[in-house]
Amino acid sequence: MNLIFHHLKKDIRCLRLLLSLWFVLLMLNSMLMRSGLDRFIVTSEGSQTLAIAHSLLYALQQLLQIVIVCQLVHADALAGTTAFWLTRPVSRKELLVSKSLFVLLILVVPALLVECIVMWLNAIPVPDWPGALAELVVFQCSLFILPAMLLAALTPNLAWLSVTALVSLIAFFLLHYTVLTTVMTLGGVIRTEPEVTAALLLAAILLVGSGAILITYQYSSRRTAQTAAGAILVMLLLITTMNFWRWDFLTRTVALPSRSPLNPDHVNLVLQRDASTMSFESHPRLRNAGMQKIMGRFDFQGVPPGFFVELMGLKVTLELPDGKVVPSSSENQSGWAGLFYFYFERYQKAIGHFLQSSHTAIVLNEPHLTADPARLALLSVDLGTFQNYKHTPAIYKAEAELRAQQYQLKATLPLRPGSRYVDDSGETTLLAIAPHPDGWILTMRESSVRRWIQSKPPTGVFYVLRNRTTKEALLGRSYPENVFGRAAALHRLVVNHSPIYFTTTGVSDYQGPPINEEWLKDAELLRVEIRTIGSFTKSIRTEGFVMDPL
Repeated sequence: MNLIFHHLKKDIRCLRLLLSLWFVLLMLNSMLMRSGLDRFIVTSEGSQTLAIAHSLLYALQQLLQIVIVCQLVHADALAGTTAFWLTRPVSRKELLVSKSLFVLLILVVPALLVECIVMWLNAIPVPDWPGALAELVVFQCSLFILPAMLLAALTPNLAWLSVTALVSLIAFFLLHYTVLTTVMTLGGVIRTEPEVTAALLLAAILLVGSGAILITYQYSSRRTAQTAAGAILVMLLLITTMNFWRWDFLTRTVALPSRSPLNPDHVNLVLQRDASTMSFESHPRLRNAGMQKIMGRFDFQGVPPGFFVELMGLKVTLELPDGKVVPSSSENQSGWAGLFYFYFERYQKAIGHFLQSSHTAIVLNEPHLTADPARLALLSVDLGTFQNYKHTPAIYKAEAELRAQQYQLKATLPLRPGSRYVDDSGETTLLAIAPHPDGWILTMRESSVRRWIQSKPPTGVFYVLRNRTTKEALLGRSYPENVFGRAAALHRLVVNHSPIYFTTTGVSDYQGPPINEEWLKDAELLRVEIRTIGSFTKSIRTEGFVMDPL
């Protein structure tokens, strides 16, 4: 044990300059850039400058961390026969334990402690910390620490490591994109975004586990050729997982509560046909080539105010008069929207209906509420079947997977910069109020954590600007932008600056009151949250269905 700590202190002493610089970058990147400094920056130019500075600091921090790990391993190199430690009474096990303690105590633990402070400063609820920190460790180890440590264990010096790393990266991405292109060209199944996310998380976990095993094997045996062969097999396994894994183990399907005000038995889907069909416009060798996609939409009846029902999946069969059954499917019509703002066009009608039916507000920019529901693929058939039966009445049968969402007015914020609202997902702050020719622009700051494994569906947020005296209101249209720029996907913490436009732009022949400073004096900001309450299925049967009604 004394020898292990002796080696640990020796490595710290030898790398003290690099470690000092890394700690400085860690503190600047976390405690300064992500501690809430962006609250004082409300202009787009300032946000862009902050994003560039953060991205640069983060890149330097991770690059320096990789150099430290490589120098740590090469200080007592495993490859070759010239390392000084081979002549000393040091066991391979003790050497592995000392290097692992260095990575854990000097690199991982300080990063986690700083991340805890950052989440506390951004009002992230404490129950969200363990999951976010665990995912951060998996992400950092799989992307930076373990690959660097494994390559260093397979090479005798920095020159060999640089060449090996470059060749490995080129081979990995070349092979990955070759497989991806081949799968798409030969007609592979197109995966949904949750399936891709699950594949990436599984690949990260496999990389952490296999990387730790290979490093342990190299330290215990110093069989460099066999360890390198194992690393190549792991690379092939990762490419296979990233391109072919289809099981979405991250998304939980929650059944609709039995006492929900939304009764599935009262919900009916009425099929509405478009006047035309549409074929896929894609490369002739892709899997959708030669298929005719029959377009249409569903009207949802029996949905009470304050609820929204969304079509998530559709399994279809078409029974033809001659007894032939044509199977079809239209997978995952839609998915969860962003963490903070749901798409305006998809939810505006239900939100406006909710506000007006509950006598909460009188919506002034209501022309947007008349938007027709989006078209979707009712079924897809091959061109031969379409040409033979396009005018033949058939029986359309479908099993629809539906998701129910509920709207709730959660908070009312005073209309002044600095107004805050904290809930179980994070913090919301009103940063600025700016005039617009047809209304006002409010800039909101939203903080939350990005999670691979969601214990609950993300909450959609919609803002309404309401006059307290007249109950007149404007629906907001938001444009969220992550303040961390291109490095945002590398963090579990998410901070958005979102300009929200409360205007009458686009309202033809507007007859309402002027949205000026006088109107704004009595205004307040309403926060409407959209939460998923559960899923259910409905069977659809339509007789006399004609693929081409023209």
